[in-house]
Amino acid sequence: MYAFIATFDHPAAPADQPDYSNLGFGVLGVALANRMHTDYPTLLRDRVLEPLGMRHTGIEVNAEDDSHYSTPHNLALQPVARLEIGALEGAGAI
Repeated sequence: MYAFIATFDHPAAPADQPDYSNLGFGVLGVALANRMHTDYPTLLRDRVLEPLGMRHTGIEVNAEDDSHYSTPHNLALQPVARLEIGALEGAGAI
């Protein structure tokens, strides 16, 4: 992510109104985690999920919790692997 941002040159002029950006939310997640000296999954668990009692919600799925998750499917309704979005976890990895 850092390498991409360092070399990215957006082709459009800045807009008058803000626009949603997965990259922006990914960067925000990394920045918040860095500020708290941890990683994003730990920050999310400790500051949001556990205080709300959300024991079966998270980014990483362990074998014990796997039965609580639905199987993801593609557009042809075939089962597929769960999406791994790496550094963009802040954009919606849960």
